[in-house]
Amino acid sequence: MILQIAKLKKGQSGFSLIEVVLSVIVLSVGLIAVNQTLLFALSSLNYADIRMQADQLAEEKIWEVQSTARHSAQKPPVREEGEILGSDRAFNYILQSVAVRGSSYLYESRLSLEWRDSGKKNKIVRHFYASLPIAA
Repeated sequence: MILQIAKLKKGQSGFSLIEVVLSVIVLSVGLIAVNQTLLFALSSLNYADIRMQADQLAEEKIWEVQSTARHSAQKPPVREEGEILGSDRAFNYILQSVAVRGSSYLYESRLSLEWRDSGKKNKIVRHFYASLPIAA
């Protein structure tokens, strides 16, 4: 078999090199825009996953403090710092509690949970109350 190169007939023309280069550039810009959108979506999804994990750990810590106060009559700590391990990272927390004015059994507490993601510091803060059992 002999390969034949198609010859252009009179009045026909092909694509010029400039047209091909411009179409490649336009296509590249479009692909870059799609790529950036996908990267942003993945980044947002990752942040949402970490944030949901932080919210769950904060709720567990709050439940622990409230349960300890209610069932063992132990006052919440005035200040406590520590680390809570999540599924793939560590979260630092600060728990602060103060007795509500005029009450010997009700405490207002503040839980701050911090973590680093991609070099950026993130933080959530929860305020809650813990009560000791009321003596009858």
